Order: sequence, then C-alpha cells, then structure tokens
Amino acid sequence: MSKLKIAIQKSGRLYEESLQLLKDCGIFVNNGKDQLKVSVDNFPMEIMYLRNSDIPQYLEDGVVDIAIVGENLLAEKQKNIEIIQSLGFSKCRVSIAVPKEVETDDINYFQGKKIATSYPNTTLFKNGLRETVTILKSEAVLAKTFQLNSDKQKILEKFLFRIQSVLRAKNSKYILMNVPNDKISEVSNVLPVLKSPTVIPLADKGWSSIHSVIDEERFWEVIDELKAKGAQDILIIPIDKMVI
Repeated sequence: MSKLKIAIQKSGRLYEESLQLLKDCGIFVNNGKDQLKVSVDNFPMEIMYLRNSDIPQYLEDGVVDIAIVGENLLAEKQKNIEIIQSLGFSKCRVSIAVPKEVETDDINYFQGKKIATSYPNTTLFKNGLRETVTILKSEAVLAKTFQLNSDKQKILEKFLFRIQSVLRAKNSKYILMNVPNDKISEVSNVLPVLKSPTVIPLADKGWSSIHSVIDEERFWEVIDELKAKGAQDILIIPIDKMVI
C-alpha cells in the first residue's frame, strides 16, 4: 500500500506545531525525534525529519511527497513545487529596519546597512530599530511535489480534508442564544457560517434557542449585532473539529 511521505522540520517551533497539527488530524506519530524517518500506525503516512533548508529540494526531487514548511523559505529557494494550504501558524514577516534615529530622507544612506528581519516588534525595540518596509509576510504552509502519483494524491486529499476541518474549527466558535420568536429571522441573517442555524423552541412561550457558528475574526462585531437584534443569554463554546 502506498504511503504519503511528509517532511517536517526536525527541531524548533515549526517542529512542535507540525506535530500538533498531525495530532489534531488524528494522526499519531511513533516516537522518533532522533530518527530520519518514522512510521504512522493509523494513517498511510511516513514522516521524515529534515533540516528546514533541505526541505524544498527534497520536495522538488520527489524524495518526499508533501511538507510543512515556512512560506518565506519557499520564496527564498524558488523550487518547482506547489503550495496547497496555508496553515495559520508560525507567522512572521521579513522587513527592512533602520536605526530609530534615522529620518526617512536619510534611509538611502543606509542602503548597505538595512536589516532584513523576521523578529517580533519587541526584538526590534530592544535593538533600537524601526521597520520601514515589509518585504514578505509568511506562515507555515503545506506544499507538495509535482511528482505525486494517483494513489498518493488520494491519500493527500484525505489528509487535506482533515487539515481543513481542524482549521475551520480553530477559526470558528459555536454559539447558543435565546431569541424572541419574532426576531429569529433577523438574528439568523447575522449567522452566515452554516447553511442554517438550529432553532429549538423553549419552555417559555414566544422564545427559542438558536445554535450556530460564527467566525473568530468577526467575533465581537457579530456579538454586538446579535444583541442589538434581541439575542440574550449568549453562550460561546470552542469547536474541536468542523466537518462541512
């Protein structure tokens, strides 16, 4: 049986977050941090622990089928591979920074001294620097080789489905609220994530409980709208997985 070979960074923050993603997808990895390759018991997959800088070449050559890797590294290496999913973690930016005391008109003087950095604002502050231009925003992505055969492509589609279910859950919240029956239509129009909210009549006549999902990015904006339209007793619950 074919197995999908996935490369992940063998150490560092990306290593930890990659393994957590696999765990969230129900893929349990045998302990093998000090090994180059380890097997997975409950999914047709093999994991290769590689140096971060080596991963793009392994992908291009088809030594591995897919990889979790930083988008900035792929931009740097310029290999013939395909990004198929942004993963939402290990975010950073590459910027040009100059000493704080340098005026905008004086930046050209520092052409040979500009600093490209992916450090957070606190590190820039500690070093007396300020950003002038953001060159690249980056995060971890799932990338694949162009040498994938049909059997492995089917496995990849199953894996990608799991990843997308996990990511939807992380970006969403389950919401329950009590709503007057004459306000159900108005409140439902504020809840567009699912096809239709679930409406359950309450023992108190004239009221119903509405269950749905809202986007994390618009959380407080949606809550304000719901309250304005008559929703009360609003409860928010984290979502583990979201399969659509």
